[in-house]
Amino acid sequence: MAMDILPAAQVQARIDKARQTYFDLKHQLEDALRPFTADPMAALNIVAYAEEFGADEAAMTLRQEPDRFGVTYPAAGISEATAIQLDNLVFDFADASRDLDFYTSMREDARQLADPKHLRVMVHDGREFTFGSCTKEWRYLDTPELIYTFPMQRVENRGAPDMSPEDGRARTRRRSRGM
Repeated sequence: MAMDILPAAQVQARIDKARQTYFDLKHQLEDALRPFTADPMAALNIVAYAEEFGADEAAMTLRQEPDRFGVTYPAAGISEATAIQLDNLVFDFADASRDLDFYTSMREDARQLADPKHLRVMVHDGREFTFGSCTKEWRYLDTPELIYTFPMQRVENRGAPDMSPEDGRARTRRRSRGM
């Protein structure tokens, strides 16, 4: 299905709304986690996990292995109502992050079509930034005076490791059925 091209003002309005939703949900998740963690990065780590493995996996991991995110539940655990509240916040926060990335990407695609030399803007934790591959500089647009530089070094390609069995047997999926 082809996507309708939206006027730039509508795309920016969607970005602004998605960013506000992102920060609102981030603060709600931080507030809901506050009794269980002192780590200010817990909510961001959860949404990063959700982006990598899916919101279902992130919510399940928060329930079953909360220490992965620096979260510690009381010995008695948490109530089902609290677990459901956290699940919903994880799902909504992951959706908001995805929406913000999507609309920002839509805007940047249009800008790069208009000007192929345009330095693409990306999003990290709700903030827009640019990364110049030639200058190796990362700059947040809301604090352009702060420049983060990344010394990059060429890495020699060593190839893939040899994964053959040590005893020389061929790998097979055939299994004995005990007959």
